[in-house]
Amino acid sequence: MYPFRGGASAAARSSCFVERVLASSDQARGPERRGAGSERGRFSLVPPMPVLARPEGEVLDECDGLLGGFFWQALRDVLLWAAAGPEARRGLFVRPLAEIIGVPTEVPDVEAAIGELLALSAAPERAEPARVAEACAELALWAEGREKKRTAAHFAEAAARVEPHVSARSFTAGRLNRRLGDAVRAAMWYSRAARLARLAYARGEKRSEVDFANAHLGYGNLQHDLGKYTPAEYHYLKAVRAALRSGRKSLAASAHHNLIGVAFDTGRVEKALEHAQAAVRLLPSRHPEFPALVHDIALLLLRQSYFSSAIPILEKVLPRLERRNNRLIALASLARCAAAVKDHIRFERAASAVLAIVAEDNESSDTALYHLAEGARSFWEWERAHDLATQAIQIARDRGNAAIIPLAERLLVAVAMHERGDVDQVPLEGGAIDALWQAVLRKLKKQPAPDARPEAVPPEHYPID
Repeated sequence: MYPFRGGASAAARSSCFVERVLASSDQARGPERRGAGSERGRFSLVPPMPVLARPEGEVLDECDGLLGGFFWQALRDVLLWAAAGPEARRGLFVRPLAEIIGVPTEVPDVEAAIGELLALSAAPERAEPARVAEACAELALWAEGREKKRTAAHFAEAAARVEPHVSARSFTAGRLNRRLGDAVRAAMWYSRAARLARLAYARGEKRSEVDFANAHLGYGNLQHDLGKYTPAEYHYLKAVRAALRSGRKSLAASAHHNLIGVAFDTGRVEKALEHAQAAVRLLPSRHPEFPALVHDIALLLLRQSYFSSAIPILEKVLPRLERRNNRLIALASLARCAAAVKDHIRFERAASAVLAIVAEDNESSDTALYHLAEGARSFWEWERAHDLATQAIQIARDRGNAAIIPLAERLLVAVAMHERGDVDQVPLEGGAIDALWQAVLRKLKKQPAPDARPEAVPPEHYPID
């Protein structure tokens, strides 16, 4: 679940634009036909890829020196090789990549992938699509792990173009474009991934249901970003059913996890609780995604004003969150909860950690700043709340995050009128909220102890006794 996705009014134009682009692409190029016999029919129409590749200079913006030049030229070689076709690949490159650019040695983690791209430029007629695509996918994963998001998207799209019939490649391209806020390209790749998975199902491939679930899970996330809650719920539910058909309970739990936000954002609190209970039930406590689920359940409590109940969950789960994005939202949520119960020390410590991460241009900085603004409002720091909310709106507009803008705008109005901030509520003992809270804490006790790495915990070493 991606927390605090507010009203849908500001997202309508963006979502409609995505739909128009998809429709126009289908009309301009026509559907691709794949397979024969049982594969023909409604599953045989494959949406096209984006016609144009991403701007090549993005790679040079993120990677300097020899490595940036190598990646830039290697991507050009891969795209040309993929477009040429097997019959035209002999002698495709006049000089191999190693002679033109050189061989980067500062990235031993991806030495094998770099070697595959060097072999491609040296003997393009002998290169195998599966190996080239895997090399591009490995470089995309490496770049994503180092927050080089545009470079990651470039290599993911290259892998999808090299293996155009593999659903997982298109899904990864869609996911990384979504991280960049490029809703149009993400929608095209997700739509293609879902249809390719159905073609694989018609061919009897076992993994097709997992790919189908992943594609709809990603498409649901994109629709949720745009504030389109009904389509998002549709895609999430399809992901749940496909995951359960394939026996992947953890994948079904991820879809239920995301449905928590959809149900809550559409005013169905009881439904949100049902999805939360289903996700906790399906996801093992030792699963690596369990801390993220617990984190978002804490946000569910926060959004219902159970701030004091959310604090112990956030403090217990915070050291277990490995993704910087999740740690950022957890710290911001903890700051807001602390402000609601008038704990100024916790608020300022968490706020300092949040601002340090936001300074690195994190993708969820708009949401984090909104929470800090609400916390400042709880302490009647009106000017500080105004500045934080204004900054959140600016970042949300730059990223195309339509969900956070109306929330921050309403906060600005409340700050201008000096309206009171958050008020803590206590859940009914034995009720649904209390039962969910107890279940989460019980399963957290079964979680392995977090690593003692410095980056695994905030600098002030929560919790505070």
